[in-house]
Amino acid sequence: MDECQTSNLLLFIVAPLGALSGPINYYRNITKSTPLRGEERICKPPTLIIWGDADQFLVKEGAIASLKYCKQGQLKFIEGASHWVMQDEPSQVNQLVDEFLSTPTLSSSASKL
Repeated sequence: MDECQTSNLLLFIVAPLGALSGPINYYRNITKSTPLRGEERICKPPTLIIWGDADQFLVKEGAIASLKYCKQGQLKFIEGASHWVMQDEPSQVNQLVDEFLSTPTLSSSASKL
């Protein structure tokens, strides 16, 4: 996604009145929440993390580290995709979600497409 496409996407996302309320409130409250301890920190439902390996905002190591908080987690990197992985590679994201939802059992793993 080039700079012009990114700007247009951001305008599309933030243009509706109140569109940023949720994201801004997330960051406002991130330091106010009670820290979770022990088992409370573990996400128990099967979890799929889809990550663009060309993300300019978040590092791959953060995605990999997130798996330790997932009881049944999978991490899939999409090569060449940016932070906006769903806009960059919608077909690959849809395929990964379909496969994930069709999988009866999951275990923590990381792979690259």
